[in-house]
Amino acid sequence: MSHGDLPPAPSEWSRQPLGPRQTKKRLRMRWGRLALLGLAVLLIFALVVSGSLYAFMRGIHTDLTSLIGSKKDMPAPAPGQPINILVLGLDEAQDTTGYGVQQDLRFAQPGLARRTDTMILFSFNPEEHSLSMVSIPRDSEVVIPGFEKEGIQKINAAHAYGDAQAATLAAKQKLKSFPNSMGPELAMDVVSKLLGVPVNYYVRTDVTGFVKLVDILGGVEMDVPQDMNYDDPYQNLHIHLKKGPQFLNGEKAMELVRFRKYEDGDISRVKVQQEFFKAVMKKALSVGALFKIPSLAAAASKYIDTNLTPSQMLSLGTQALRLNPDRVKSGTLPVGAYEMIRGESFVKLDMAGVQKMVDELIRGIDRVANAKIKVQVLNGSGVSGKASTLADQLRDLGFSVASVGTAEKGSYPVTQVIGLDGEASLQTVGKAVTNLVPTAKYYRRTTKDPQYSVTIIVGKDYR
Repeated sequence: MSHGDLPPAPSEWSRQPLGPRQTKKRLRMRWGRLALLGLAVLLIFALVVSGSLYAFMRGIHTDLTSLIGSKKDMPAPAPGQPINILVLGLDEAQDTTGYGVQQDLRFAQPGLARRTDTMILFSFNPEEHSLSMVSIPRDSEVVIPGFEKEGIQKINAAHAYGDAQAATLAAKQKLKSFPNSMGPELAMDVVSKLLGVPVNYYVRTDVTGFVKLVDILGGVEMDVPQDMNYDDPYQNLHIHLKKGPQFLNGEKAMELVRFRKYEDGDISRVKVQQEFFKAVMKKALSVGALFKIPSLAAAASKYIDTNLTPSQMLSLGTQALRLNPDRVKSGTLPVGAYEMIRGESFVKLDMAGVQKMVDELIRGIDRVANAKIKVQVLNGSGVSGKASTLADQLRDLGFSVASVGTAEKGSYPVTQVIGLDGEASLQTVGKAVTNLVPTAKYYRRTTKDPQYSVTIIVGKDYR
């Protein structure tokens, strides 16, 4: 598809003025979106505990392979690996005049495209019963695959470019709407390349039902970090919250997530929103919330779309019920600088800090701790260079590779990880190696090696 066939660039859509009738609705939708994202993901986890909701799950599932607009299947995580789900909160669809238009999440329409107001990667580790949330600033600088000639773009434009592709196909076929998985697929691709991790699934949502969903859930207990007072009659925006622990119904929750007047701007706002996530999670996974599942499902089915299959949701739900609240972590990608490009403010990420956060929250890598573990890598595969390759991979994970050599024999069928019985270093290195060589086996020694914490003998199974 040539770039000349595309509608106007997303940056042009974002500058279109809103009509007076749309202003109130648009502003209300924008600032409630992040909180609904938490409900969206939690609903996917919590709803699956009831078999009677199978039909509901089919209703929110988008079968990518059956949609004309789908470009590819999403990579499924390997057994035991973290499950990465990108949660997308979409801006309201706008026509060419800038007026808001009601649009089904799963369909693109000619002349319409939707940016993401919020992007959060949820990483669920079923083995460790842990969950990490990584928030991605919407103005982060990226180059969108397939649109390199367009130059640096904000990451929130990725979904819109995918929307544009689908809308263009719809226009060529003279269709009023077009099945669209291109938007989330392109957003997933961009996030995967930015963070260097696979993105397996997506959940996307609107925020029209935010207040109703919070109220159906029964409200949320939240510790408001500061007094929040702000009035803007032109936006019909009135925020009045006192500092301290309190109960928030839907309206009050909306005030919390819309408030922006922090000294450090969006940094504190994202932290507050992440704390709101945790409060929603605690409530959604409570025993009392299970009785509200049918009402939540009825409301949520209008606003949630995902490529998770019903069976995958059932599996996730079963595992999520064992989630350890103490192992829920969150973070926001660190900002290195702010830049003006084409007259707009862009966020230049601190990529070293991004790598560190991804290692800690998603990959579960502690480079500081790994650097204290001295590793010996021996080649027992009979194929030259394998030990050096594995050693380089371990160095990338922060391990101190003190020696690389050749084993006494070169016919080991399986990679061996050898360490002192009971030492944490054996488990740490073993986990890293089995991620690279799933068939690797542990071997425990009873006496301590004075030189190396762990010895690895690379076998024929390392490819």
